[in-house]
Amino acid sequence: MTTVDKKYVLPIPTGTDKLGEYSFYAWSNGDYGWVQTFSYYTHSQTLTEDKLHVTKAQIAAAPDWVRILKPVEVKEDD
Repeated sequence: MTTVDKKYVLPIPTGTDKLGEYSFYAWSNGDYGWVQTFSYYTHSQTLTEDKLHVTKAQIAAAPDWVRILKPVEVKEDD
């Protein structure tokens, strides 16, 4: 049986609701490090966007500004 690491997205609080359902997320851009990006998707659509998914291990090894964000677990479909 293979263990699959849980996946998370890291929403970045904006302090305002001017963006409606759209928001910023932190994600690991591989060799280029951690970046913040504007998601053109709603939050529920972002949960299905694989490139924005990170693991607990990635979060633990990330810079301080990433580790202070509250991770939101991505639920895998059964």
